[in-house]
Amino acid sequence: MSFKHKLVSFIVSLSLGTLFFLFLFLWIEKQIVVEQEQAATTHLALMSTISKDIQHTLERLDRLDDPVCSSEMLLHMRRENFLSIFIKDIGYSDENGKLLCTAGLGIIVTKSMESEPDYINNYGAKVWVNKALELFDRLHTAVVIKHNAFNVVIEPAEINKFSSMGFDWEIVFNRANHYKHVSGSNNLYVKGIVGRVNLTHAYQFQQCDPESSYCVALSLSAGEFYEKNRLLIAIIIASSFFLTLFLYYFISFKINGFMSISARVKRGVKSNKFFPLFQPIVNIQTGKIVGCEVLARFEDNEGKIFPDEFIPKVRELGLSWEFTEQLVEKSLLRLSESGIDLKGFKVNINIFPSDVSSGKVLKIIDLPYVNDHPIKIVLEIVEDEQLTGKEFANHLEILVQHGFLIAIDDFGTGYSNLNQVSKLSCHILKIDRSFINAMEGGSIRSSLIPYIVQMANELHIDVVAEGVENIMQHQALKNLGILNGQGWLYGKPMSADDLCPIIKHFKI
Repeated sequence: MSFKHKLVSFIVSLSLGTLFFLFLFLWIEKQIVVEQEQAATTHLALMSTISKDIQHTLERLDRLDDPVCSSEMLLHMRRENFLSIFIKDIGYSDENGKLLCTAGLGIIVTKSMESEPDYINNYGAKVWVNKALELFDRLHTAVVIKHNAFNVVIEPAEINKFSSMGFDWEIVFNRANHYKHVSGSNNLYVKGIVGRVNLTHAYQFQQCDPESSYCVALSLSAGEFYEKNRLLIAIIIASSFFLTLFLYYFISFKINGFMSISARVKRGVKSNKFFPLFQPIVNIQTGKIVGCEVLARFEDNEGKIFPDEFIPKVRELGLSWEFTEQLVEKSLLRLSESGIDLKGFKVNINIFPSDVSSGKVLKIIDLPYVNDHPIKIVLEIVEDEQLTGKEFANHLEILVQHGFLIAIDDFGTGYSNLNQVSKLSCHILKIDRSFINAMEGGSIRSSLIPYIVQMANELHIDVVAEGVENIMQHQALKNLGILNGQGWLYGKPMSADDLCPIIKHFKI
């Protein structure tokens, strides 16, 4: 796998692993908010319950018509005190604010005057958040709420019942945007915000109750958050790391599969990406171009794949006929668009022996441009499989009857021999380039060429010499009477646009 693909695998896997970590981390944060929402609801519900209980108690006391601090009044005060869940004591003050009696102490003598309340609640009662109590010689403080002449004492512990829920918290009273601390950590509440508060150092949530005008803030510092969730965060980090590692190898495996030659070839055939180049075939005796061989080429975004790599893959994938059909149509279309008179011009197209055996090759008879084209199509059979079998020969005969010429490609390197070829409907033998390359060294292999030519002539089969690279080979082949040649001496594989202009003017 290339560095580019490794980098892509790394970036994608790291990104997905990071997203996984962030998702789970945000989930943990969300759970904190959910817990804070639940705690806030609980706090405000408690404050609402306390407020209603006190309000109803004070309203009943206000309706009493007993003499001031009489035994009857004290009895009613003690009954209300007993029936209330939250009230610890009830007192009665005169019009000047002096406390005259309480449910707990009875009639008392005090010179203390009533101080200014911390705030006035929604139903007009005065509230002191931290008032010194006469019952404890002013050594103990509590919440005192007074309406008209009666007041009630609330133990702070009643309000602080839920202080152990794992958060720092504060309860405030809000009236017309004037906030007064009631209980909890002072100055924790951020004024004017409902919901989550964006703080860099803490997770904080705030909620208000419009009916009672009480608000609550719950906060968890970043340090406490990590301490509380350190095991879970460690698990998430480890899981994210192993997920990233797994994704890297998984993506790399998929990319390797996607970028393999087999996959690229398969996509190339399915998307019709193979294209033809044309290599001239020259009459060695006259020096004129008489035909060409169609050579398949392939290139995608990842680069080129050479024929010796993609041809075996086409066969393995069972796409040989789809591949051949696309190449035939593209080749004939491009040659026909050239505008040059190609009557009698031979175009050699390679076909797979397996397609001949199966009969798929017969589909070429009905392909577009084949019947209406003036060129002569030569079907080259790659000599890498045994050219035997009754069906094989019958299919070749049908092709010949429809005007196709048959050539054996790379003769001398595979399974076929002249005796076998004589039993087939064969018109052309293409001598493999290895014989031509051996001519200059005078090897035994090159000495076989005259015998091949002689036997081919006796069978009335034309001979084409492949791989002609220099004028010395050309002249030797000419002297042997070989009719046609193909190789870099006459031209490298080229496009139809490059081939057509030189057909009439080529000389060797």
